[in-house]
Amino acid sequence: MKIGEPSVHASVRPSPAAAKGPDRKILSAAREFEGLLLASVLGPLERSFSAISGDAQVPGSEAYQSLGMQAVAGAMANHGGIGIAEMVARSLLKSESHR
Repeated sequence: MKIGEPSVHASVRPSPAAAKGPDRKILSAAREFEGLLLASVLGPLERSFSAISGDAQVPGSEAYQSLGMQAVAGAMANHGGIGIAEMVARSLLKSESHR
């Protein structure tokens, strides 16, 4: 692949707005699920690396860190994440087409 060429993955990630009807809802829900999953995995990881030994934690900082991690995880999921949303959406769409 040359620099500047779209990746293979970019062509298989339609935005929820580009999908139609039930497909859009499924894709949106799958991306939301992936965002929640990523937040639950990345949250503890971020907490373990962000703490500086010997420093007192500022009151309320944990809440802001949690909100920040949710925002990062949501953005990651909306931009392809690690591929879980696409797998979930593909599986749901496949099972929907067999009805």
